[in-house]
Amino acid sequence: LITPASERYVKRRMLENLIGSLHFWEPSSTMVVYDLGFTPESRSKVLSWQDVELRDLAPAVLRVLNETPPHTLQASSYAFKALVIQDALLTA
Repeated sequence: LITPASERYVKRRMLENLIGSLHFWEPSSTMVVYDLGFTPESRSKVLSWQDVELRDLAPAVLRVLNETPPHTLQASSYAFKALVIQDALLTA
């Protein structure tokens, strides 16, 4: 199970709600969260959650494309969507 998330989703507790629901419905699964710009405090919070792996977006884009075009790192461009799926498949 993978999801990209921005700081907004952490601050509004939407990511926490999603992870909680996934833990309830898929208790033996590990969730992979792609960081789209967390603060250090939010990173620490997400890293403390059980069965959650946190990945940075830039290395994921680099693994897939062998380069890091700037627009792929901007959450507002949505260019990251297919790249995080491909990265998750490559690293599974």
